[in-house]
Amino acid sequence: MVAATLLVGIVMTASLETYGASLRMNARTMQLDAGMRSARELMSEILGRRFEETTGAVTLGPDSGESQESVETLDDVDDFDGWSETIEADRFGDRDRTSADGLTWSRTVEVRHVRVDSPGVVVSSRTGLKRVVVMVRRGGNPVAQLVAFAGGMLDEDLRRAAIGRGREDDDTNRSPMARAEANPRIGVGVASVTLDGTASFDPDGDLLTFRWRSEGSTIATTAVATVAVNNASTVVKVQEFELEVSDVHGNRTRDVVRVVIEPPGTVEMTGGGPTP
Repeated sequence: MVAATLLVGIVMTASLETYGASLRMNARTMQLDAGMRSARELMSEILGRRFEETTGAVTLGPDSGESQESVETLDDVDDFDGWSETIEADRFGDRDRTSADGLTWSRTVEVRHVRVDSPGVVVSSRTGLKRVVVMVRRGGNPVAQLVAFAGGMLDEDLRRAAIGRGREDDDTNRSPMARAEANPRIGVGVASVTLDGTASFDPDGDLLTFRWRSEGSTIATTAVATVAVNNASTVVKVQEFELEVSDVHGNRTRDVVRVVIEPPGTVEMTGGGPTP
């Protein structure tokens, strides 16, 4: 009888421990789900804003006349940099536990300029790409983190503002500088040529768009492009590639690079004379 009672006690203890672990696991899962939902809600609100101010400010955070205490005044993505709030515990079904142990939920936002070709690299100047990090914490400990990137082409609000200002932009914003390069510059017969406009820049740090043209047609709309140049004739062919660079205000400049393609069978020159 004593042995039977002891066995039942051991089984009951093990069952209670398993049940308690299950409850803790379920609570943790609910917290993770709630935290991610909260992060998604906030991220959706942030990404619903325009990319940047029409003035093209480089600094991150609220601009003049805006306050993070009033979300309605935050009209672009980086206005949320440094934003934080304490969340009502009721929203997560955690009211009793929070009141018992004093833990609170909070959300914070970090926005950074990052390189377009390496989004993991943070820079201090505008690149046309911003990384947004939303962190949800409970009791100061991270529960969920959501990372998104905002950028790309000029949004519609900025486009309308730039068009509306018209000539005013010419007085307040400097034009970009186009720099067209090609490699190789000389070939024989058929050559694969890489067109490179990455040396182009904007003195005001504006986001740039690119357009390559040749023989009256657009052949690419990226900074770097590869094209095939063919010369099946018996004379030297010189083909021009025009690069047009535009900023967000509609200012644009052009540069031209020329590629020389010798006829098939032409002996390449090295040093001062023909190759034997």
